[in-house]
Amino acid sequence: MLKFISSIRLAVILIATLAGMAVSATIFDQTEVFYSTPFLVVVGLFFVNLLTCTLSLLPRVAKRLRRGVGDLPEGVGAYQASAASEEAIRAFFAKDRFAVQEERKGEALYLYGVKGRLPLLAPHVLHLAILIIIVGAVLSTFGVKATMQVAEGDIQAIPKQIAEATGLEKLAVQSFKTEYDGQGHVNNWQTAFELFGDTGKVGNGDTRVNHPYKKGGLSIYQMGYGRRFDVNFSTGSEETSGGYAFPEDQKIPLAEGYFILQAMGKEALLYMEYDKDGQMVRQEALKPGAGLNLTNGNRLDYIRPLEYTILELKYGHGVQAVFAGFILAALASFMLLLGRYTAVGVRVDPAGTVAVRLDAKGRERKRLAQNLSIKDVTKGND
Repeated sequence: MLKFISSIRLAVILIATLAGMAVSATIFDQTEVFYSTPFLVVVGLFFVNLLTCTLSLLPRVAKRLRRGVGDLPEGVGAYQASAASEEAIRAFFAKDRFAVQEERKGEALYLYGVKGRLPLLAPHVLHLAILIIIVGAVLSTFGVKATMQVAEGDIQAIPKQIAEATGLEKLAVQSFKTEYDGQGHVNNWQTAFELFGDTGKVGNGDTRVNHPYKKGGLSIYQMGYGRRFDVNFSTGSEETSGGYAFPEDQKIPLAEGYFILQAMGKEALLYMEYDKDGQMVRQEALKPGAGLNLTNGNRLDYIRPLEYTILELKYGHGVQAVFAGFILAALASFMLLLGRYTAVGVRVDPAGTVAVRLDAKGRERKRLAQNLSIKDVTKGND
């Protein structure tokens, strides 16, 4: 049973299943797929498969890493005859940068050359990286997130689910600005903010698109921006009169229709009034401080534009785990570039006759056999 759980066959089945689920997420709602119980079960099975595979291979890897000249067999039958001399073998070891150990047992001299210990560990480091990424991804599904819309200079309460997880109470936006490139196109948005707890200010930071603020398990992302217009609306009724922050490009109802506000440049706005049938009946441009008498006797006084930043707050430790897994995966890739693990055992008898045993595979084994003058390269004796 354990052999099947750790088998490559099961791994292929699980990877194919996960791939199929990922494809279905492009058709159906992604949240429903990736947060569903079946998906998490398959991920859990893959985690167990990869973990048991890694643990079952570690003893063998550890044994190969500890192997030295003292572990070489003394029997001649464990080696393949070589036409190379002892001097040629030593020269090859030096040229290929093998770490060499030597020991005399009885009348025979034994040499052991090894290189590429780090590449031998690379697949297992990669397995560990994938395991950590899986843990981080699962942790992320149990995290919490919320969105805030905050104008420059405003202080807002942190959404309840984030506040309960972090102990934070309020977020104040110190500044919000749009960054432009050399051609005048929008390049990014940046928000500088302060965070408050029950004892007062506990920190500050800034966030831009693709450059989130991160501290502990909290991440704050710059998601976008919007615009509202600070106005005073007079209707002749105390219940409906007062200050409003009307959003841009949204229908604001009137008794006989509705109106829409749009930005004109940095500060001015465009007032557009429509009847019940959607036909425009009036259009006026206003600067801050200007007012407008509406057709139904109401009055709108424009005070100032209010740009607000849209922030997404996430709390969970999955991001840190995924990032750590990515670093390990990159390290494993670098280790693989260093070559392949290779070990060569050499026996030199009193007459100077040389015999060799190889611990190598594929092209590297063939290259070693050619350089060490071994005729039979089809049998492995590692």
